[in-house]
This record gives sequence, C-alpha cells and structure tokens, in this order.
Amino acid sequence: MSKKLSNQFLCSRMMLPEHREKLKLYQNKREYGESYRIPQYSYQQLEEFQFLLDRSLKFGLRIELTILMDQGFTNLQGVVKKAEAASGQILVTTRDGETRLEIKNIVGLKEI
Repeated sequence: MSKKLSNQFLCSRMMLPEHREKLKLYQNKREYGESYRIPQYSYQQLEEFQFLLDRSLKFGLRIELTILMDQGFTNLQGVVKKAEAASGQILVTTRDGETRLEIKNIVGLKEI
C-alpha cells in the first residue's frame, strides 16, 4: 500500500519547458526587486536628510542624492530649488537642467 502512495504523484513532478521558463523569470524578477529596495531609516537619519534638504534649499548648498530608479541606484548632484510637501516632490537644479524627484525614492543624501 505504501508503494502505491509513493508513486501516486510521480507523474506530476515533470514540468513543461514553458512553465520552467516562467518560473525562472518570476524568480529573477523577485531577486531583482529584493536587491533594489529602499532601506528602512531611523528617525535620526531621516532628520539628518531633512536638515540637508533644508540647508540646500535655503543656502544653495550642493548635495549628492542617491535615488532608486527603474534600472537601479543613480547618483545626482545639484541644489534643491523647491520642496513640495503636499505632493512629496522636490525640484533639483543640476548641470543638465532641472529635475523633479519624489522624496520617497531618495535612498541617500550627503553634502558635497
């Protein structure tokens, strides 16, 4: 009787090639999403980020922002010209022009 139960699901172990490809794509997408994730910051680090954004806005201090984009992390250097708390966006002036960024995508911030 036990032999019958062990062989019962033997045929279901096979996978079609299409299913293997989909499973592999799903695993790669999940691994990619896990590698590019916004870290959890402490309250003190968030206050430091806010302090640097305010100094850049008031005094024209150049800062370097690390931003999470679709293709990974990107560094951007510039000066904050406008901060909109309601929409959660900031306007940064760089050498290439002005860029509007969402605050929730900022991963790192430092003074140059």
